[in-house]
Amino acid sequence: MTNTAGFALAGTNLSGASSLDGVYYQSTSILGSGPNPSVRTMFSTAIENGYNLGGTPAPGRGSVGPAYYGGVFLNPTGAAISVTQVNVASSGNTFFDISGTTTPAAGWTVSMTLLQWTGALSVPANSAQEFIVPARPIFIAAANTVVNLTFSAVAGGTTYTAPAFAQTLVGGAGPYGADTVGGFDNVGAATYAPQASIVNGGVPPASAAITPNTATSFSVRVRESGANASSLNGIDSHTAAPTSLVLKVTIPAGWSAVSVMTATTPWQAPGTATIVQPTALVDGSVSITTINGATGRINAGTSSPAGTLVIRATSPAGAYSSSLFPFTFTMTGTSQGTGANQAPISSQNQSVVRVTSASTAGVNTEFLSAALPSAVRQIDLRADFNVTLGSGTDTVNLDVFNFLTSSWVNLGTATPTALNSTLTHTFTSDFAPYVSGNQMRVRLVSAGTTNSRIVGVDQLLWTVSVGYTVNNTAGVGNDANSGTVASPFASIAKGATALAALGGSGALYVEVGASRSGTPYAGNVVITGAASAGTIACATLAQGVVSGGNTPLIVQAGANDVGFQIGANFVTVDSFQIRGGLVQVDVEGASNATVSNIVAETANGGYGILTNGAANVAVSSNTVQRAPGATYPYEGIWIYNSANAVVDRNTVTDMSDAGILIDSTATGVTVTRNVSARNTFGIDLVSSGAIAPAKLKIYSNTFD
Repeated sequence: MTNTAGFALAGTNLSGASSLDGVYYQSTSILGSGPNPSVRTMFSTAIENGYNLGGTPAPGRGSVGPAYYGGVFLNPTGAAISVTQVNVASSGNTFFDISGTTTPAAGWTVSMTLLQWTGALSVPANSAQEFIVPARPIFIAAANTVVNLTFSAVAGGTTYTAPAFAQTLVGGAGPYGADTVGGFDNVGAATYAPQASIVNGGVPPASAAITPNTATSFSVRVRESGANASSLNGIDSHTAAPTSLVLKVTIPAGWSAVSVMTATTPWQAPGTATIVQPTALVDGSVSITTINGATGRINAGTSSPAGTLVIRATSPAGAYSSSLFPFTFTMTGTSQGTGANQAPISSQNQSVVRVTSASTAGVNTEFLSAALPSAVRQIDLRADFNVTLGSGTDTVNLDVFNFLTSSWVNLGTATPTALNSTLTHTFTSDFAPYVSGNQMRVRLVSAGTTNSRIVGVDQLLWTVSVGYTVNNTAGVGNDANSGTVASPFASIAKGATALAALGGSGALYVEVGASRSGTPYAGNVVITGAASAGTIACATLAQGVVSGGNTPLIVQAGANDVGFQIGANFVTVDSFQIRGGLVQVDVEGASNATVSNIVAETANGGYGILTNGAANVAVSSNTVQRAPGATYPYEGIWIYNSANAVVDRNTVTDMSDAGILIDSTATGVTVTRNVSARNTFGIDLVSSGAIAPAKLKIYSNTFD
């Protein structure tokens, strides 16, 4: 089983990252060149009825202002990216003309369903760029027409698309629409307008850049972008009744200690705000409402004053080289008027906050693996990382968390450059302290003693060998154990029973244990039934683990015993020494079995390896010999009524009958590269019917 963390993610909003590859991310610092570039929506509500297609205001309306459309392109990578086109597409006829200052200043075109910018604009590394176009809506005859608006950007040959935004277009001559825009304003101009994407933080005037783990204050402003009031009472962004304007500011995951420092007119008191604190993986929010009545109105063409709403939050801890955090401003409510003279307000804007560390930034990023399987035998961990931006010679440690001692243990150290550095570690019987809840926690960490750099993690790879372990050493193995490499079973039979419980394609590793120095393993091991079967991609495995040149020894107690009996499909038995009994390895009616690297010692009247009614069986690289003290062992390898059997690279000696017996009317038997020495017959072919020569291949064998 392999779990791969294949995404280099920024240490910002990692919620949902586990859905990418099953690996949970918890980050306290930047992780280089990810996430991938993305786009964020910036849509605000349609206002009033807009303009007739002839260019005159809609019936009964005075001058109206534009609604803002567009979005933000985020480039969190270590290299500049050129944006060549952006599109604001509507599912219906929405746009009349462009009116006002656009960002970028040139390159925009308009149709009723599309606002488009074309050009070539380079967005620097670890930066963001807004694309904003103010547009007047067309006249909508039907009231409250809903359209879906989608923002997309083309950069580097790739199209990035934000989720669609549903917008209600106010229609008819009655309702009064409103257009609201909101965001951070560190300038404090008389009228707020959507600003440059990157906000370095601080109330007006702008303060120094935000650093990690720093409490920072942000001035939030809202503007009604409509024009002057008309004879029909204006285009105010909300009214005293029945609903006030609700502003929700989404705080990205990783930030903390969110509070409302100041809330004065037009906002209700700070204590009325609803605050949801963000966590390392989940966004938080601040929700606040304007005051009921005229004092809470934000009139057409005006903004809430600077400093009237100040939110404070602490930037994520850790040492960031550079990181971008999109804050979202959502406004809901109704426009001025009552009854049919009200229109819905539904606006969403974004500002991007950049956190910049001191020049000696370190790395401190943790990962928690996806759930590892049970019956772990070995875990191979690999980390590949490099420097994606900046310079310096800071060493990076790969650590694993010991859940028993609650401490970090170093697995390796590397000094990454622009080329990949690779650190690896293999866990065998020592893995248990580092796994809790079937998961392993690792981190990349550095002291941050040299120049600022961004470290990109290209891969974290957990390769897990799954299987039960058997070891009959006294005081080590016990059939009451869990069967892990650190707590093995004592008998092979118990391991075979556990294999069936795994549901197929499992593995059973048998250590030498005390089998050669004291007590051999018992025979009569049966692997049978659909629950024990493997697949063509992954066979069920019973593996003897070679140690000091020795393989596990199985000695059968009774004359009619069988060492291994394979009755399930796709099963491999490999690397055992088996002695005594009637048959050392018996494949009974199963298909796609493999018997390999077995030393079979055949007793009087016994057989080494037998296949009976099997198909597609491979008998390869085995040694079949006379058991100590035996005088008349029968066949060494007996292929009985088994189609498409391959007998390859075996050595069979000192049998009183055939070294290799092919006893079948079936076709498709290949006997090649075997040594058959000092047997009564080298190869004995017995068949009650003709075998097509093309189906029987016997070649490159050695006889003595």
